[in-house]
Amino acid sequence: MMSYSGGRYAPVVPGSGKASAGTRVKQTLWVLCGVFSCGFLGFVGYVIVALQTKVDRWWAAASFFAVVAVATLVAVLVTPSNERGEITDTAPGTVSLILMLVLWFGGGLATVVSVPLIWKDYDAAGV
Repeated sequence: MMSYSGGRYAPVVPGSGKASAGTRVKQTLWVLCGVFSCGFLGFVGYVIVALQTKVDRWWAAASFFAVVAVATLVAVLVTPSNERGEITDTAPGTVSLILMLVLWFGGGLATVVSVPLIWKDYDAAGV
């Protein structure tokens, strides 16, 4: 790809400039899936980022959040409850509630922390 530069054509290198604000928003909207789904779909945004940037750390983040989401669902499903459907004060109930809080708050915090890293990897990948 060539661009006109003062009488000469100079090559434009992909990924050499910073993306516009609109592009940044579009790139990071997928990561908000975890925030709006209380953490249960937190892995979706990281899978999209990993596919587009081909960076291993996003595959690791996606795997971590997928494993925690599945563990949370399993813990909630095997937790005993009383006749009204309330979770009782047992060890599995406590574990499932802790996993839910880790998934929800951890996913939100990881989203906020990872956005600048995502932008850096998008710039490096030229996406």
